[in-house]
Amino acid sequence: MKKTLFIICCMMTVHVHAQRVHFIPKVGYNMSDIAPSLHDSRHGVNFGVSFEYEILPRLSVETGVYYSMQGSSYKLDEELHVFHDFINGHISIHSDMQNDYINVPLLAKGYIYHGLHLYAGLQTGFLVHSRLNLSSDISLENVIDDGFMQFEDIDLSDYENKIDLSGVIGAGYRFDIGLLVSVNYNAGIVKLFRTENIPFHPDMNAKNNVLQVNIGWVF
Repeated sequence: MKKTLFIICCMMTVHVHAQRVHFIPKVGYNMSDIAPSLHDSRHGVNFGVSFEYEILPRLSVETGVYYSMQGSSYKLDEELHVFHDFINGHISIHSDMQNDYINVPLLAKGYIYHGLHLYAGLQTGFLVHSRLNLSSDISLENVIDDGFMQFEDIDLSDYENKIDLSGVIGAGYRFDIGLLVSVNYNAGIVKLFRTENIPFHPDMNAKNNVLQVNIGWVF
């Protein structure tokens, strides 16, 4: 009899803990920039899984692992007029900085009304891919009629910090059926570049900033 009661108590304990832990696969949209170095956004995706543990009925902690496409872009298109319009032309410069990370957040999440919740915390990012695609096109009438085009593909992994740290703040709603929608902003804390010996001249105080919109399913 005592053994039976002990087994029942263990099963109830496991069931209660299982109800308090949730597995949440997520996928979403990234709009990122590197400020104040490059000011245009890079559009990408993020995907991964998170684990939520309910400490109290309306308070949880959440962590997870995500692949996140981040970075920034810059585009310049200008008409050229030299020597009182004796030479006219056009210059186009486009750069696309691609920084991809494996991100691991640690968040506190509070439910304020039904499934509506707010969350905040810190996120550690591990750099896994970093490249700069740079293209320029210059055409000058009577000088370079066919134009001059140049492409460069630069590996930036030796110039950037391998580990990133950002603050996270966001809000979401968890529906009774299990659907989860959320939006959050990640503000960089650690500087992106770790050396000044870079093939271009960015702002050495530049940091990652990312706006994310995600959907997921709570299991």
